[in-house]
Amino acid sequence: KKIVSQMTTMSILKEKNIDFIYYDVDVNLLRQKEMLIKLQKAGISVDNLTLPVVDLKGKLIMNSSNFEEFLKKLTASKN
Repeated sequence: KKIVSQMTTMSILKEKNIDFIYYDVDVNLLRQKEMLIKLQKAGISVDNLTLPVVDLKGKLIMNSSNFEEFLKKLTASKN
């Protein structure tokens, strides 16, 4: 499920011409640490972390149980 949501997110961002940088936080431990620090500073629990996590101009957006709502938040940023 994680891979599917990440790939879908990347595909939609490309389709909507939204620039992004992808980091595989399972492999890139420095970026993983950065992400966890940002989440903690934002007061977001990392106990039930769901990927992808997007830093949208300083606002952290996580995939919650409603993937469609997550995508709407991302694509609304382009408007």
